[in-house]
Amino acid sequence: MDIEGNKQLQEDEIIVLSSIYESDIFYPNKDYEGDKSYTFKFPVLNEDDFSENDIEDQENIFLKLNIFYPETYPSDEPPIFEIECTWTEKGIDISLDEKYKKEISNKFLEIWNDFKGEVIVYEWVQTLTDYIESELKNSLIEDIKKNNASTTISLPVTPDTKSPNDSSEEDDLDESLKSMHITSFSNAPIPEGVKMPEIFSSKEPIVDRKSVFIAHIASIQYVTQVGMVVRELLKNKKIAKATHNMFAYRIEEEGGVINEGNDDDGEHGAGITLEGLLEVIDARNVFVMVSRWYGGIKLGPDRFKHIKDIALQLLDEHGYVQHKKKGPTTKNVKKKSKK
Repeated sequence: MDIEGNKQLQEDEIIVLSSIYESDIFYPNKDYEGDKSYTFKFPVLNEDDFSENDIEDQENIFLKLNIFYPETYPSDEPPIFEIECTWTEKGIDISLDEKYKKEISNKFLEIWNDFKGEVIVYEWVQTLTDYIESELKNSLIEDIKKNNASTTISLPVTPDTKSPNDSSEEDDLDESLKSMHITSFSNAPIPEGVKMPEIFSSKEPIVDRKSVFIAHIASIQYVTQVGMVVRELLKNKKIAKATHNMFAYRIEEEGGVINEGNDDDGEHGAGITLEGLLEVIDARNVFVMVSRWYGGIKLGPDRFKHIKDIALQLLDEHGYVQHKKKGPTTKNVKKKSKK
């Protein structure tokens, strides 16, 4: 299908969604003016929920699903998405556990694989609505009651907000690893004789509106090597200071089982984009990370294109782009959950 065909299907889908949902639930995303982007706003917890659970003086909590339409949707690629959870009245971001973000991403990917070539945003919305009610809602209530609404709130740690006591490089490195949710990778036992893989980085970055993107790859055979490679990369102060270091890996284990996973490092949707890229080119036994230094100007969905392009370029240079998958794999897939 050509770009015009995709454009028509997208416009038809937007008309249908606008007829189903009220304008305060589904509306254009004004943060990315000029881009084809829309937002769904879902209530997660309201005053009645707080009252029923004896939680006082709390305001409504909403979850937002930001959808970006690439030119290749729905013929070749799914929409790009971001998930935000905010305590609207307080203006505070609530950091969803990686478990929830990963589960939502996996559900979306399953739907895309089942309906590839068709518009799927409505199915995504229905799935997310069900997930909020069945999983997310009760978990947030338990966290708020248990921690008096404190530990569900996560503020980003930047060089300006770090404590003076966090001066040692090792402490900084451990904090970076913790924020990327790979502590379990770093602390896991490494099979005897496994050495640090050789790491290759992009020779030339992609630069767009002052944002800089560089990719890094390494050949790996064990999931524990993910932690080894990330720790080694973050020893480079320039990489450690990147705004985001998103990564994905894909390993073929015994019996043909594919073990794959990703981490957004705060750039929601980037990890699953990289994981999807590895799956599309059927790359195996490889780790890929993309470092992004934010230049102060929002790129909208262009940032996902740059993340994918810089990773694909480096993967191609090192022989990982051999063939594209023709259809869904018949092999078992084992996902690594983050903790």
